[in-house]
Amino acid sequence: MTKIKRYINSNKLKNGQMVMIAPAKKYQNLTKYFKYHFPWQFVMVVIFSLSGLSSDDLPDFTFRLWDKFLHFLAYGILGILIYRSFINSKWIYVRNFAAFFSIFLAIIYGASDEIHQNYVPGRFSSYADWVADAIGAIVFIMIYHWIRSLNQKS
Repeated sequence: MTKIKRYINSNKLKNGQMVMIAPAKKYQNLTKYFKYHFPWQFVMVVIFSLSGLSSDDLPDFTFRLWDKFLHFLAYGILGILIYRSFINSKWIYVRNFAAFFSIFLAIIYGASDEIHQNYVPGRFSSYADWVADAIGAIVFIMIYHWIRSLNQKS
């Protein structure tokens, strides 16, 4: 007799009732990966791909502040996704210092992105862009952390 039939017989389900069976553990880990870890890795690939485009392929922005805002926003979103992943890590040390590790990783990735732009024709790296990346990651992670702590108190 299979496990499902034993479960149905032991709980004496009536006709028409459905049995919910949890997926196997390997699928639960895969689901957790796609829910928490894949999003920030995907955003990193998108950022890397966009920073690899030459200046001719990019839309012309008339405001320098708009460019800095896009850096701020992109790395803020990246920071939140990394933080969300780290607070759901299986390692307690990573969970305890999730904000620090998230900010550190986002800032290092921002620096590596600016270095990468040095090697793209028509593009150049900028400390101001890197600062916008860092500030975006820090601000978004801190706001997310604050909102999360408020929700845990209530």
